[in-house]
Amino acid sequence: MSKKKETKHYPLKDIKSPLFLKDLSYDELEVLAKDIRNDIIANVSESGGHLSSNLGVVELSIALHRSFDFKKDLLLFDVGHQCYAHKILTGRSLKNIRTRKGVSGFIDHLESPYDIFESGHSSTSISVADGLAIANLDKKDKPYIVTLIGDSSLLNGVAFEGLNFTGHFNLPLIIVLNDNGMSITPTVGGLGKFFSKISTSSAYLETKSAYRKLLGKTRFGKKIYLRSIRTKNVIKRWLVPTTLFDNLGFTYIGPIDGHDIRLIEKCIKRAKKATRPVLIHAKTRKGFGYDKAMVDKEGYWHGASPFHVETGEPKNMHHGYVSYSHIYGELIYETIRTNKDAYLITPATPVGANLMPIAKDFPNRFFDVGISEEHALSFAEGLALGNKLPIISIYSTFFLRAVDQLITDLARQRLKAILTIERAGLVGLDGKTHQGYFDNAIFFALPHVSVAMARNKSMAKQIFENASKASKDVHVIRIPRDYIKENEKEKNYSSLKIGDWSTLKDNNSDVALISYGPILNKIMERLSKDNINIDVYDAIYQLPIDLNLLEKIAKNHKTIIIHDAYSTKNGLVNEIIYQLSLLPYENKIISVCIPNDFIERGSIEEQLNEAKVNVETLIEMIKNNI
Repeated sequence: MSKKKETKHYPLKDIKSPLFLKDLSYDELEVLAKDIRNDIIANVSESGGHLSSNLGVVELSIALHRSFDFKKDLLLFDVGHQCYAHKILTGRSLKNIRTRKGVSGFIDHLESPYDIFESGHSSTSISVADGLAIANLDKKDKPYIVTLIGDSSLLNGVAFEGLNFTGHFNLPLIIVLNDNGMSITPTVGGLGKFFSKISTSSAYLETKSAYRKLLGKTRFGKKIYLRSIRTKNVIKRWLVPTTLFDNLGFTYIGPIDGHDIRLIEKCIKRAKKATRPVLIHAKTRKGFGYDKAMVDKEGYWHGASPFHVETGEPKNMHHGYVSYSHIYGELIYETIRTNKDAYLITPATPVGANLMPIAKDFPNRFFDVGISEEHALSFAEGLALGNKLPIISIYSTFFLRAVDQLITDLARQRLKAILTIERAGLVGLDGKTHQGYFDNAIFFALPHVSVAMARNKSMAKQIFENASKASKDVHVIRIPRDYIKENEKEKNYSSLKIGDWSTLKDNNSDVALISYGPILNKIMERLSKDNINIDVYDAIYQLPIDLNLLEKIAKNHKTIIIHDAYSTKNGLVNEIIYQLSLLPYENKIISVCIPNDFIERGSIEEQLNEAKVNVETLIEMIKNNI
């Protein structure tokens, strides 16, 4: 009896382009998929990154690259955090992914011609694909335009706007829906699958075209054709409930097994022949191939820190330290526990913001609204109008989508809400698409909004208490991606009011330093170490500004240095300079802040060094002015 021939492994390091895929058998493709998964797990365990979502789209990525030539055709990844297999298949190593040495954790057009659409936010890919489709209408050899969307992105209103446009203009798009458990369940059964199959088969399309041409030659024939089509559609609707996508003008295929490469390819072949936009509904398992990620129901393995593969335990434990997110998670929990009118809203980020204990203990006042930032703030407006206290926890970069709601729904009506902005400032390895320093420019343009950032646990507690006790307005608390000593000695900030600053050092110096947030702790340590005696002020509330203290600073100092590592120059820096001009102040003003640009990935320390907003640069500047 002959032995079964062992399936060959294709060395991932030898991949230069996806062309090799066409030469592999389906058995070899299955082995390749396992190898890619192992490679993703191994590299994410070292550098961190989006694990579960990437493990779920390996077969989809292989099938897409076998079915299209994406040097000519166009592939758009919604969000982009599902692109790891795509990067491997296009000749990129995941070693040191998300670091300065390695590739980006998102689509990056500077890395590869296969990366055409950069996005850090969800749900925009369909609208972008619509634009590409219109732009290519006049081409003789039109490219296929394919969008891979999933991870709840289709729940966002932006995606539905794109779908509606696609269907209305009958644009030739192929949308692959990676359904890994999100709340979208099209109404299809056995007959639905049957009709999805035959409605895009070659025989069906050819027969339909011939039938239309034959009867379209005479007026009487046209009437027969239109009546027969209406009759067919009535029977079809009676036998098979239509899906949302059918009603939007799409040919719907699915749901199919998103881990079956052969089946995916068959559906893509049918989609290529369709005369309408097509949506292929692929059911996948998030975390497929790594047991701990597959059973994760809370999203812990969505964005993973470096971990030990065997145990799943994180490698960087930060012993003796606690994150600011953890501190504010506990403060929100206590507010929900003691105030029956307090409600928590978060757009799909409860794990990173340490909010899952609230979801468990107070499910009736915890609302994860999914990737729906605009809805989150308008929903908060309704709660506020109903005399409740809405607390919205949202990442800085994702908040940008809800600016309109902040302005018109909350701030304009002076409704009371607490807005905790997670990952404010530099965010590190996620890079340019996720930086959290653009929100300040928005807040400083608005009336009836306060903005604060704490540099220790006691201050955070008082800032949150001030927001909770306020009678109206939106109170923004910016939360850095940073850690602080867990057993910090309690300090008394009971006298701190909204808009207050504090004096940290008063040495009767000619030089004053104004800063805020965790970096101020490092500055104070360095000033003490180098025995530098200048006056230091903590701008705890960046909005409104403490005008009384600012006026005192202007009278007593010849040089004012504004150190703002968490904002563009359109935030606190410009506001202080403007207020000083009204006093007036005619001496030296030096600003040290994040430049008005997109900062690339790297550790936060590396990004501070690149932007020259680090402590070393500041100390040198101070020494040159005393």
